[in-house]
Amino acid sequence: MKILFSSSVVLVLMFVSSLYGINAVAAESIDWTALEFECKEEQTPAFDEEADAWYRTARNLQKSDESANANEIVELYRRASEKNHYNAMHRLALLYIDGVGVARDERAAVDLVQRIIELDIPSGYYQMGVFLQQGIGVKADQAASLTYMRKPRIWAIPKRSMPSARSCSLSRRKR
Repeated sequence: MKILFSSSVVLVLMFVSSLYGINAVAAESIDWTALEFECKEEQTPAFDEEADAWYRTARNLQKSDESANANEIVELYRRASEKNHYNAMHRLALLYIDGVGVARDERAAVDLVQRIIELDIPSGYYQMGVFLQQGIGVKADQAASLTYMRKPRIWAIPKRSMPSARSCSLSRRKR
């Protein structure tokens, strides 16, 4: 099932962009056919058990008291990232952006997200779209941002796939 953006979706995106002070991209400057996609289930690799244990420990520390545990959290996420734990890479990238437990370093955050993309993990594409939209560690580019944000194809998590996620998940239910 192929999905295309309708003109109403374009207007909603432009309206939301204006609410948040983001420069809206003129509809005619975007190649809407490049944003076409087919629904598919997310396929992600399994985590290394040790890396996943490090990630879970770091996540629990982060939830309990991030500032008090910042150095340990960073170290656990780093170790898990070395074993390609993409959730740890994502969390570590966010710590670099905020400068929690590490020096603020947007370039390091972009590098981590690039590694997630190299693993073909949908959340990496989405996060790069956010970076491009907001100009975090890269030059802001609204058209490229939309392209990256459409790439994920995560229909179980509608916030990442935006307007057409509901249509996709509804089409799957009818089968």
